Amino acid sequence: MTNNNPDAYEQGDVRVEWDDIGEGVSGDYNDNDPDDIALLRFYFATRNSAGEWEDLENGSYCTRFPVDSTPQQRAQALELLMDRAYDDILAGNYKRTIEELSWIEPGWLK
Repeated sequence: MTNNNPDAYEQGDVRVEWDDIGEGVSGDYNDNDPDDIALLRFYFATRNSAGEWEDLENGSYCTRFPVDSTPQQRAQALELLMDRAYDDILAGNYKRTIEELSWIEPGWLK
């Protein structure tokens, strides 16, 4: 499956997307701190019976993935997140998997 949107990816009734809500290495991003990095947060959601997306409980985490990563990196990372979490989400046993995926960073990409 090709991902045409670098900030959202869908597979079946599961969706994962990036969001920049102003998080950094130690909480809120501080652009005055040269050691801080603006980081992306991912959100997993599933489609309900009405066809609407509902965020998964415990399905959102800040990551180690920088806001300024390229669209190609963001898209590739979303595919990796989906690949690793999809089956567990469908099985309803995803909390640990998604928590571990919060450590994603560009070095995880091929």
